Amino acid sequence: APGIWLSPDASLQGEAERILAEAGLRDDAQIFLASHAGGGELGTLARQAWDLDRIEAQYEQFIADFGVAVSTDPLARVIALVHAWRRFPWLDPVLPAALLPPGWSGTRAAALFSAQHTRWSAAAVTEWRRISGVS
Repeated sequence: APGIWLSPDASLQGEAERILAEAGLRDDAQIFLASHAGGGELGTLARQAWDLDRIEAQYEQFIADFGVAVSTDPLARVIALVHAWRRFPWLDPVLPAALLPPGWSGTRAAALFSAQHTRWSAAAVTEWRRISGVS
């Protein structure tokens, strides 16, 4: 098949169907749901499938790096924040909370990204307008 998408979160079925319909692919797509029938803990399976310790370490580094302003230049600050954040969708499988280690750093990192982006964006836009001559 030209494309396969897997998710451990069955609650995303409706979103997947919506995206397929918007792309005009719903009638040709196949959607399967599976359930865990037994065996070991699902959290153990998640740790075998994804290096959650490495992902969490990267979230912790993001929190350390962006818990404070990284630059006095507001535009550079927002660019650095967004550039650092945009790698996480490629790293993090976005597992349901039940499959994540307690105190998952990704949740705190996402809240920090949102707060800092909100806090820093207006000044960044003002700086961009100043240096680009756009009013």
